[in-house]
Parts: sequence; C-alpha cells; structure tokens
Amino acid sequence: MKPMPREPVSSESASLATFDNRFYGKMNVVIGLLIGVLAAILIATSILVYFQVRIGSRIDNLENQVGISKKQQKTFADLGDWMDNVDAHFGKVDNQLKNVDSKLASLDDNVQKNADVLDSDKNIANENAANITKNTDTLNDLTNKVNELSP
Repeated sequence: MKPMPREPVSSESASLATFDNRFYGKMNVVIGLLIGVLAAILIATSILVYFQVRIGSRIDNLENQVGISKKQQKTFADLGDWMDNVDAHFGKVDNQLKNVDSKLASLDDNVQKNADVLDSDKNIANENAANITKNTDTLNDLTNKVNELSP
C-alpha cells in the first residue's frame, strides 16, 4: 500500500501572507492621516503668522503717520480684538489636534499589539503545520509496518 500524499502547507502560508498585506495597508492609512494632520497644523500656523505680520506692519506704518483719527484708532482696537479671538480659536484647534495626535498614538500602540499577537498566532500555525507533517510521517511509517506484518 502506498503512503498517502501530504497536503501542502503553502495554503496556510498564503492566507497568512494575505492577512499581513491587509494589515500593513491599514498602517499606511494611519501614517497618511498623521502626516495630513501635521500638514494642517503647519498650514494653519503659517496663515496666522502671515496675517499677524501683515496687519502688525500696517498698524506700525499708520501709527507713524501724524494725526490718526479716533475712528481709525477704534478700528485698529477692534482689529486687535479680532486677532485675539483668532488666536484663541487657533489655540482651541491646536488642542483638538493634540487630542487627535494622542488618539493616533494610542491607535498605533494597539496596531503594534495586534501585530505582535498575529506574529504569535503565525508561529503557532507554523508549529501546528510541522506537527501535522510529523504525525503524517509517523502514520505512514505505521501503515508500512502493518502492511509488512500482514500476510
């Protein structure tokens, strides 16, 4: 009696490789979101600095002129209040972005923990495949011995 052919283990390896590809695809999305948030912070800061410098230089030029009217002084005071409100708003936005950064860091930690668990499961699957192969070889050896002993 011929020994039974073994099933290839490559199907298990292929499914694990497919899962790994999906996992790293999700990591790329998380990294892309983090880069996008950092770019938004940079753009918002650049816009704020641009307007502060531009308005500040105009105020300085006007103050250097002789005879600024009371109406103009009130307008500049209102503009200063508006800039304070803009600064407060960007402070709130900055705090929200910090919260997003901390949540992304937490998500990154969870992804790393899941990757560690997947590596452990992959190792267990490889050990199980090796045990199946060993058991199949043992079964084939026993079958051959039974065939030799039978009349």
